[in-house]
Amino acid sequence: MLKKSIILLNIALFASLTGLFGQQFTITVKADCPPEGENIFLNTDELQAEFIGQNIFGEVPLTVKFLDLSTGEPNNWDWQFGDGATDTVRHPVHVYTEPGFYTVKLTVANNTDTTSFKRINYICAVARGSCDSLNFPLPGDYALYPIDGNGYVSGNNSYGTFAISSYFDEYGDGGELVAGIFDFAVAVKASNNNIPIWFKVWDASGVSGSPGNVLDSISVPIASIVDDVEFGIPTILFFEEPVILDGPFYLGVELPQIFGDTLALSTNFDGDVEIGNGWSQNSDGSWASYASSQWNLEIDNAIFPVVCQPVGIENHYLEMGLLIYPVPATNRVNFVFKDASIKVSSVNLIDMTGRQVLSFPMDGSNFGSINIDVVAKGFYFLSFDTSAGAMNKKIVVRR
Repeated sequence: MLKKSIILLNIALFASLTGLFGQQFTITVKADCPPEGENIFLNTDELQAEFIGQNIFGEVPLTVKFLDLSTGEPNNWDWQFGDGATDTVRHPVHVYTEPGFYTVKLTVANNTDTTSFKRINYICAVARGSCDSLNFPLPGDYALYPIDGNGYVSGNNSYGTFAISSYFDEYGDGGELVAGIFDFAVAVKASNNNIPIWFKVWDASGVSGSPGNVLDSISVPIASIVDDVEFGIPTILFFEEPVILDGPFYLGVELPQIFGDTLALSTNFDGDVEIGNGWSQNSDGSWASYASSQWNLEIDNAIFPVVCQPVGIENHYLEMGLLIYPVPATNRVNFVFKDASIKVSSVNLIDMTGRQVLSFPMDGSNFGSINIDVVAKGFYFLSFDTSAGAMNKKIVVRR
């Protein structure tokens, strides 16, 4: 889904600026093309299954290319794509035709051993029009701003930047943040410890509208990000439960603090946007936009929140007269419309990708009960077809 703008020129722009405390530094602007050519796989004696997918989020039909990264010279591959389909080639291409989250499993074997590796809920295929990636494509062209000999503006640097984030205030009423897409330009793992990298969502309750309270967080090992950058694909993370959006928010990443471990996000060029949304957090915990910091740059980070909307027709009059209990739900959900004249013909349970999970025909009453003990925990929508119109109501299923 995501494809970097290919820039055919190597651009070097040097700007001498005065930093904090009167320090002098130099910014070098680079525009790099995505990696090309043959993939290079490491051959080690130990058989270990590993893979990544390209284009793992998007609308159905979703075509995903899988790259085998296994070590130990495997000569047999068994792929299970999570939708019942399988394949035995090394680098398969699979098309997902139905919305949903899919767990992918790879089993590899050589002449002496067999091992497996699984990525849970790795593929997110969504119904057409139900989800969107905010700020994609990144306005302008891709760029990277190294600080001469001192790291990167949008990543680790000698000034002690602790975190990088982007600001978002347009997501639609009732939006749910389900995932984040992060396009890193640099990822280096220098330590023996495969540390977790934390990605976070903040509200805008901080000083002067800066990042404030943490709404949710998720982590992946730094080695996973290194693999993504090596193969020229973005890092995509799905939150365990969607984050309810009721105001402007920030999405970003905390940078590794071990010497040698380095991350830097791609940005666009200064001037590609009139007002940039990129922010960085100083080592003392304070936040500043790139434009108001020593960098003085109007740029955006290559961060794209995935926001899904309720599906179907909303009828707020009906919603005001609807009672759903218990909240959160466990095995059953009960509902009643206060207006007894409302006749319910059917109720559908829809997941956050827009996929219909369960369907329940009703007897035309204004109340009823449905059994949900077969569904996994998480956020869902109950879609009601009634004599007064259609509506959706969000519920939470706990286990």
